[in-house]
Amino acid sequence: MGVEYETILTDRKAVEQKSSEYMRLNPTGRIPKLLDENLIISESDTEF
Repeated sequence: MGVEYETILTDRKAVEQKSSEYMRLNPTGRIPKLLDENLIISESDTEF
């Protein structure tokens, strides 16, 4: 589709998904999270 995006990796071993910065955007602390300006999609039915 030609849409620009940036991939930002989250270090699960360092539990970055539980950091205050990540939890502010995704209160469940789950991965993945999609951020598009003011829209945040953070639900996933995939368990890792």
